[in-house]
Amino acid sequence: MRQLKRLSKVLTTLLLPLSSHAYQVLITDEDVSRQTCSGMYAKAGLFTRGVRDPAIEVVFGASSMGQVALVIYEWRDARYLGASQASSANNTLDAADGLDPDELNDRAATGDNDGSASLDSPGALTLRALTDEPAQRTYICTGAANAAGLCEESQLGQFIVSAPANTSTSIYTRAVQFGGMISNSGPFIYNITKTGFYCVGTVPLSSSSAPAAGYQDAPASDEPADLALRASYGPATVFTGVVDFQNVFKGNLPASEYPKVAFYCVLTFLYSFVGIGWGALCVKNRRDLLPIQHYVSGTIVFLIFEMFVLWSYTAYLNTSSNIAVARFLLVFVAMVNAARNSASFFLLLITCMGFSVVKPSLGPVMNKARILAVIHFIFGVLYSVGTVVIPLESAGIFIFFFIIPLALSLTAFMMWIMYSLNSTIADLTARKQTFKKLMFTRLYRILIGAIIVIASFFVISSVSFSSRLDDNYAPDTWQTRWFLLDGWLGSLYFIVFAAIAFVWRPTPKNRLLAMSEELAQDDDGAESYAVTSLLRNRPDDRDAESIGKDAEAHSLVRNDETVFDIGEEDLSDSDEASSGRHKDRPPSYQDRDHQV
Repeated sequence: MRQLKRLSKVLTTLLLPLSSHAYQVLITDEDVSRQTCSGMYAKAGLFTRGVRDPAIEVVFGASSMGQVALVIYEWRDARYLGASQASSANNTLDAADGLDPDELNDRAATGDNDGSASLDSPGALTLRALTDEPAQRTYICTGAANAAGLCEESQLGQFIVSAPANTSTSIYTRAVQFGGMISNSGPFIYNITKTGFYCVGTVPLSSSSAPAAGYQDAPASDEPADLALRASYGPATVFTGVVDFQNVFKGNLPASEYPKVAFYCVLTFLYSFVGIGWGALCVKNRRDLLPIQHYVSGTIVFLIFEMFVLWSYTAYLNTSSNIAVARFLLVFVAMVNAARNSASFFLLLITCMGFSVVKPSLGPVMNKARILAVIHFIFGVLYSVGTVVIPLESAGIFIFFFIIPLALSLTAFMMWIMYSLNSTIADLTARKQTFKKLMFTRLYRILIGAIIVIASFFVISSVSFSSRLDDNYAPDTWQTRWFLLDGWLGSLYFIVFAAIAFVWRPTPKNRLLAMSEELAQDDDGAESYAVTSLLRNRPDDRDAESIGKDAEAHSLVRNDETVFDIGEEDLSDSDEASSGRHKDRPPSYQDRDHQV
């Protein structure tokens, strides 16, 4: 019954007539829901566009009863909340309540008491300071606090502000009254003039230090009549409300998450530009495309689709609040992300094996790579969907059934990729294929650079998140936390993929690169090449008229067709060389190295 009543109050609060397109947070009289904080942009920035004046609006539900102290402030001004009082005065007041001062403060800090404050007894609100000051502080202006000179009578029921003279602060506080008391229940609007991390706090108050006679015999239920009876006695304060963070942009996302909308939009256009450039090169060199370049083309199309899905998902969350649709889109995004990871590892694996450049076909190994990619995709989907459907705190040991298989398939991919890349480089080195080796050496450097960046960000993220339990962690990192969690990894992936695509881009020499072997450039290799050339290209019947030196020279010229140009010579020059028209111009360095 209690849960149903609580749910009813929550639904009633959510239906309050608030401004649309804003980040909304529910607040109640429960300890865990009395305070909420969020970043606020005062003006447009790189990833935020300004369309309205920012403000914070607080609205309480019509069913709220009692009295509440409300405060809105920028986090940096938290040190001005409350006022210190002499330790002797604290001890006297606390003794009057029958509690040891340290015990009382510990209970208040841990939520062991009911968390409400009496307007006549400041003991329940004598909490440990929010600042680094070791002294105890009183935060609510009560009758006793007023008598002690900590606040003015006009401030009764409000938070005490102890800022130095001539110091302006961002603190806004009001005494909110519900029920049969004088109406002062809002809505309360707080205008934002400076970008910062703003908090809204509420503390339930009571009108007397002790319940009225007969309160102990009052029924302990949540029926409306009982709530009214308890409110009339004084100590009971029950409220629900909504804090509406209206940022400079319109949307439901908090300010710490909103930059993702623009970020994924930028990535979508960047991948589109890469796709346009890649497509233009493919059309220009369509007769010389390699099989590996078709795989790259498909991957680019899929990456554009994935970034568009992520962009649409974050944009939907910013404009709509349908939980069922949002959950479905989250699962779909997780599946698309798992497919992206599998396709990327598969493409990288067959590239490192030398597919289309060193080997025209991978044979049965290609099927094994495809099977591993499918397995990794299945494990990735299970992990993504499992972490979405099953809350992490309630998953228990079952979470390992999602993590371990994905970790094993990822490890298999990584080890196979590095082994294949090292084997390909070693093979090209042994066969003195300098140009092809340079391509895979560049790939190796790109991957090593990515590993270094990942390791560096891992250290930075670990250092950053190690202080996540500190009070200042959220205020200090709310503007950059999205980049540490998602932004840098998406940026790194784009840079690495674009670099690899540039190395394997379509060129007029693709077919020459795939079908030819580079001539050795050292003396031993040149001598071996000359001998095998003479044996392989002996004059046949059509060359019978060529004898002596003419036959030998003719053979060498024909064999020069198998040498692909490492320099900047274009395909037309290669055609001229193969047709024999290069006799009228100075010989290239291949000709000079191998003339007899």
